[in-house]
Amino acid sequence: MTFFPVPLCYLGVTESEVDQVVGVPVRGGEGPGTLVSDFLSSLAAKAEFRRSTIRDRLSRTAVHLLSVLVMELLETSTADEAADGSRGGNEMLSRIQAFIEEHLKDPNLSPEIARAHHISVRYLHKLFQNDGITVSQRVRRRRLESCRSS
Repeated sequence: MTFFPVPLCYLGVTESEVDQVVGVPVRGGEGPGTLVSDFLSSLAAKAEFRRSTIRDRLSRTAVHLLSVLVMELLETSTADEAADGSRGGNEMLSRIQAFIEEHLKDPNLSPEIARAHHISVRYLHKLFQNDGITVSQRVRRRRLESCRSS
């Protein structure tokens, strides 16, 4: 596995936008995923690129491609969330509530629940908004109920 650390400010997106796409699988066989995958794989495989005089230009190109990929993922994420509507939302909410029950004793249980379900934190909060409760309130209420029943 090869890592390409890129400062957030170079991508032209906010931290919350990056949080929405962290952990989202990217297909390397189509769209921007193909371009980014092929380009970064080539950079990693060819040592002469790392020492060449065009290294800075290649680095900027890599950052631009990553930025395009992130923007594509954000657009796809937003469109998918809108398309899911209530049908998929109810199913997802049930899975998330089951996940909360299973991990109730975990002191780190938080909106990271979203990452475990490959959804954005914003969408996680939106699912719970329809129930008139926040994710944190749900977790707190379930923990208190669990303590009372013990």
